[in-house]
Amino acid sequence: MGVRHSMNTNLTEKILDIAKQYYESTDNNIVGVGYGLKKTKNKYGNELALVFTVEKKIEPEKIPKEKLLPASIQIDENTLLKTDVVEGSFALALATCADDLPAPSNRQKIRPIKGGLSITNYNVLSLFRGTLGFIAIDNDTNSLVGVTAGHVVIDDQFICSDRNLEGVKTSVLNHIVIQPSEVDNIYASNSIGIVKRYLPLYNDGYNYADAALIAVKKDDLDETFSIRQEGSDYSYWLPFASTEEINSILSSNPPVFFSGRTSGFRGEGDVKLKISEIGTNAYVNFELQGQPAMVDFSNCIKFVAFDSSTTGNPELLCPMNAGDSGAALVAEIDGIRKIIGLIFAANMSSGSIVAGLAARIDKVSELLNISYWNGDMSFFESDLNNIQIIKSDNLNAEFKKTVDEKKFYQVGLFNQ
Repeated sequence: MGVRHSMNTNLTEKILDIAKQYYESTDNNIVGVGYGLKKTKNKYGNELALVFTVEKKIEPEKIPKEKLLPASIQIDENTLLKTDVVEGSFALALATCADDLPAPSNRQKIRPIKGGLSITNYNVLSLFRGTLGFIAIDNDTNSLVGVTAGHVVIDDQFICSDRNLEGVKTSVLNHIVIQPSEVDNIYASNSIGIVKRYLPLYNDGYNYADAALIAVKKDDLDETFSIRQEGSDYSYWLPFASTEEINSILSSNPPVFFSGRTSGFRGEGDVKLKISEIGTNAYVNFELQGQPAMVDFSNCIKFVAFDSSTTGNPELLCPMNAGDSGAALVAEIDGIRKIIGLIFAANMSSGSIVAGLAARIDKVSELLNISYWNGDMSFFESDLNNIQIIKSDNLNAEFKKTVDEKKFYQVGLFNQ
């Protein structure tokens, strides 16, 4: 059994930087690099390593010498970190292990709304399913918003400057978000609000989150109900974990939970969740104007599931499922449950989901300018009737701009 490294925040940041450097400098067979738990005989132990995810493992003697990965990496004069190689890839979750299980309550129509419920974009994504992660405060307008993964409610998330005028033109102006999003319930009367803004994806450079905000109806919220996650008895609001808390999570090894549209509430009972990696750099396939486009993500969180009732706690397939994208990844830190990430993709191996991938909440909150909500509704007025739009003739590279002291965010391309 290995021993966990006890590391300060500065050392962890250095390791995360080294992980990114290896991701950038190694060949295309290496599809992910992160800092996490080393596997021994195909089981997670307690030893930490720099973890390389490869599309296909190759026997060392068949790899050119200059492309061989080191068995260990000297981080600083006091820290030698081993390496590990696992097989797999990263993708938006299109597979599910939950089709033969009873449908969780997350898929029912639930009012007031709360985290973990089934949602979609009624206008253009009515055949797709995703999860409302949680309710937060939009610091720009001091209003309440729903938070989810961008691809759950956006059909083309790329920055306009990465698109062209000959391709498919899409926007999200006044697109209705409905709950639930099940096939037999696709009715605008199930609206909980409209898409407010999203983080554009970039073809060139790193992306740190796949996330979007929903302008929600005041009548669909409740001070004590809407702070909760569907399926969980935990009745307190969920603060955002700090950067330091997330960086320390491999060593602190806290209980982990999420509530998703397909999987329901996970992390209690025999099936437990565990953070297996932080600082994960990986590429994920999205669509740019209807065509496949590989997107580089950096500094993500990877999590796995295991059976706590079985000797040796074997790893389980499908810690998450298709439709769970947008769910809040939650960890219990010093007795307080806090949001640590926003689930958006899966780690696949041999056609099965072996791990989930989440954007860090410190990145999501910084880029979308949101903060956690403690249930206070005394200040809240809905943005539903206050959204304005300006148009540009250029394929703009700006995610946001200020006009007449008001902030405007990209919403896509329009047919003129």
